[in-house]
Amino acid sequence: MRRILTLLLACALLTILFAGCTGGNDEVSGDDLPGTGNENEKDSRGPFFITARGNRIYETETVVNEVITPGDREAPASRQRTSELLAFGIDGLEEDEGSFGWDFGDGTSDTGFFADHAYALPGIFTLSLTVDFGDGTSEKKSAVIYVNYHAEGKDTVSGIGCPGYDKINDDDYWEYLFPIGENAWNATVKTWADPSDSPAIPPTPPATGGDNDIALEACSPSGEVLGSSDGEKNKEKPSDEEVRLKQGKLGEPGDYIARIGCFDAGPLGHSYTNTGDVAYFFSITVNYYHKEE
Repeated sequence: MRRILTLLLACALLTILFAGCTGGNDEVSGDDLPGTGNENEKDSRGPFFITARGNRIYETETVVNEVITPGDREAPASRQRTSELLAFGIDGLEEDEGSFGWDFGDGTSDTGFFADHAYALPGIFTLSLTVDFGDGTSEKKSAVIYVNYHAEGKDTVSGIGCPGYDKINDDDYWEYLFPIGENAWNATVKTWADPSDSPAIPPTPPATGGDNDIALEACSPSGEVLGSSDGEKNKEKPSDEEVRLKQGKLGEPGDYIARIGCFDAGPLGHSYTNTGDVAYFFSITVNYYHKEE
């Protein structure tokens, strides 16, 4: 009898000890276990991505194009301007999974699963997409849009008695304004001769001959000369000029100046004179996008 009581007491003690280790007789429900199908809906969704032109993006680049005419040399706002219509969308979600809000980073916005947008100004913009899901949660994605700038034009400058950048009679050189925003990477200004008015190759040494000789300066919004190119350095093509400005010289946002004109022989020490008006083409490119080396 004593042995039976001892065994019963031992069983009772083991039962008490086991109950303490397992939390007693409380049941562990499926709701308390991870991975049993009761997770937050947000955790069950896969990743999604912003797309542009049908491809997933974290960043992309586009360009604003301008045509500069003699009538709007110093009036950028009146120029003909075109830009790409970017088609944005979403990869990884369906249209019925929520509502979609787009912020293009330039003060404009749109709603919907798809959104089309053309950037009117050059610069760097952050595109943001906010998705509000049906379960009350929301999620945000973003991408960087680099909007480069390119302008082209054709013009004529007087080539008779032209004393350089003195702007006598307002016809010795022209100034063209072009916008540069914050964080621009580089800028390039080029000129080249109109093929229908091709330059004559000056004699060597060029003392009195030569035609279509022009020079180029690029200036900051305050008028400081940041770079220059003179046709004397390219005697066979005296209208072909190029100035490149790197990031270190583009710290001041605003309307920069491309100055194109002619030089005269004589007191200024230049080699060329022109026998008449000089016709030329020019282009201006400002890049915001760059690849890290």
